[in-house]
Amino acid sequence: MVSTLKNCFAQSKLAILGSGPSLSFFRGGYDCTIAVNGAALIDFNYDYFMCGDFQSPQMPWFLASQRVNATRLIANFLAPFDPIVVPEKSDRDTMRNLPLFKKKFSVWTRFSYFNFRPIERAYAPHRYFYYHPWSDTFLVRPVTSAFRGETPRFYCGATIAGVAMQLASYMGAAEIHMYGVDMNNFDGKTYHDPAKNQGRIKRVQVRKLAWLTNKIQETGTKVVFHTASGHGLMPPEVQKQTALA
Repeated sequence: MVSTLKNCFAQSKLAILGSGPSLSFFRGGYDCTIAVNGAALIDFNYDYFMCGDFQSPQMPWFLASQRVNATRLIANFLAPFDPIVVPEKSDRDTMRNLPLFKKKFSVWTRFSYFNFRPIERAYAPHRYFYYHPWSDTFLVRPVTSAFRGETPRFYCGATIAGVAMQLASYMGAAEIHMYGVDMNNFDGKTYHDPAKNQGRIKRVQVRKLAWLTNKIQETGTKVVFHTASGHGLMPPEVQKQTALA
């Protein structure tokens, strides 16, 4: 469970790798590195791979983490489709035949997916993580309020890089360095893996990442963006929304 990672990198410098153009600035040298989605294809080693989108198993980068033996941290509902985390095909087939996965996905069943409990434990050292639905209450609560209990949950809605940012905070990072998180992919074509034009950034995701950045920094963790705008500077879109938050 993700709970075993709590404070495992206390007072350390962690890097989060997204798949935006500024990923090219990454040169390694961090205590821990988390690659998300298409960043799994980068020509550097990384420690963790994280993904949490329903379309992830269809992407060419989905299983790329095995190339560097990275620990996989996948959303609970991806367990039936991940042969690395759940090696036995029969176990994956059984989960895919559960009523939840026979239904067509819709907004109304989304929270059911969030609460899905894989019938098999993740194959060590890999782990599942769980989402916490975004709500307006997040704006007034500390981000750590979702980290309590035996099964911590991470707020969704601010892209998977935002989820990784929460994980880094949960790990106890003193500094979180963001690469490839440009947040300007509004046409769905400027990232390394545009997911056939389905990987576009939505304006609401920019606003939520701005709020999340503020919340993380309120806990005392420094968040540093490395973008085309300059090292240490937030992407202009995020900076604008942070000023409004």
